[in-house]
Amino acid sequence: NQLAENNEEGMFVTTFLAVYDLTTRELTFSNGGHNPPYVVRADGAVEQVAVRPGFVLGGMEGIRYRNQSIQMGIHDKLLLYTDGVTEAVNPQFELYAESRLEKVLEHTEKISPKETIEKIIGALKEFAGGAEQADDITMVVLQICK
Repeated sequence: NQLAENNEEGMFVTTFLAVYDLTTRELTFSNGGHNPPYVVRADGAVEQVAVRPGFVLGGMEGIRYRNQSIQMGIHDKLLLYTDGVTEAVNPQFELYAESRLEKVLEHTEKISPKETIEKIIGALKEFAGGAEQADDITMVVLQICK
């Protein structure tokens, strides 16, 4: 509500807040207009997390955010990313899109979070072919170790 107060410029921020329970391996989260994350399961399955869209922070007062949860397994990885990843463009102004991201995530189950991000960045650079990007490209990978 404070971010929306006196916000004549219409500024906003997307957010994805998550809390991981070490005992139950449950990831509880709330989405504020952010891209749906991906889970790379230990067996190699790639899943886009089904999230309620939620509304951006600062866009309007009185918005309620609801929690959701997913079960994580040992060695599963969670990828959080900004829309600059999927909205990256090449010289023909084609979007990188979720389908390309999903393809890169395949076969990343056995590599580290750092290597996963490096693999995505490499694929993005190859796709972009030197085209200037209009948005930030930010990623975080959380891997469950216990």
